[in-house]
Amino acid sequence: MVSGAHKLCRGLVAVSISLIAIALSAIAPPISSPIQAQTQNLEQQELKQLQQQAAQQTQQGQFTEAIAVANTKQVSIIATGKLRYIPFEVLIDSKTNKYLIEKYPINNLTRLSSSPLPQNKLKSKLLGLGNPFPNDGRSLQGAEDEVKSITPLLPGSEAHLGAAAKLDTFTTLAPRFPILHLATHGCFRPEGCLDLKLEANTILFRDRNLNIADAALLGLKNTDLVVLSACQTAVQANSSGEEFAGITYLFERAGARSVIASLWLAKDEETKELMIAFYQNLKKGMTKGEALRQAKLSLIDKHPLYWSPFILIGDAR
Repeated sequence: MVSGAHKLCRGLVAVSISLIAIALSAIAPPISSPIQAQTQNLEQQELKQLQQQAAQQTQQGQFTEAIAVANTKQVSIIATGKLRYIPFEVLIDSKTNKYLIEKYPINNLTRLSSSPLPQNKLKSKLLGLGNPFPNDGRSLQGAEDEVKSITPLLPGSEAHLGAAAKLDTFTTLAPRFPILHLATHGCFRPEGCLDLKLEANTILFRDRNLNIADAALLGLKNTDLVVLSACQTAVQANSSGEEFAGITYLFERAGARSVIASLWLAKDEETKELMIAFYQNLKKGMTKGEALRQAKLSLIDKHPLYWSPFILIGDAR
């Protein structure tokens, strides 16, 4: 079931997983269960049962054996197709009854991010943009509050909210900041998002929208991290996972070393808590992978629906 583990450097192991190698029918329930919980209101016990099923299936395929190497400090997942939608960190170790994230920081890799990158130590300030339309149905007040809360954590950071959250501002200022935090709507459904007045594969700004295909032209060679905190991908029966990988790949092509994106839209308050904790951890000197892990562990007593959608793709350092 697991096609192999590739040791990238000391303490880091990458697990390569393919749809061909994994019986998708056996693991299908936990792929969708957190997302379904958002609309079908699954009880915690039911979700736990599905997660335990998933853990058993992956253990049978030597998943845990592939990462059980000496001094492992980071687990990197190279997934294909629908497996890109799995928040692997919610898998439960049947021996300890703990989530995988309680033992390891976990990130995902694309075919571009799986190539070695020089480490960028510039994590000192961020450019935050959010809630470009606060007075209509697209308002994201929680996202705006989120940006206001995280900006003071890193000296030299800037926040552009409401009418100031313009694409022109973003494209002009982005190359100057190592962290770009976009707390705005993104639409990655093939049919578009009529309720948000967004075409497919676009991110909402005040003046004009960013076509994700143009992300590769942004010139982000000094960018260590792009955070898409209010965007969500569409998880549909016919989705292949390519749209999620494509978002990240285009930002990586532009030069960004990593992206944090959401598999589904989480609750405002929990997202705010997680992001504040994440940036506080970065300020303490943690790697991105460990900073995100510790932020999630601070919410570990809550339903995984609230903390597991955010995944780190790319360089976890």
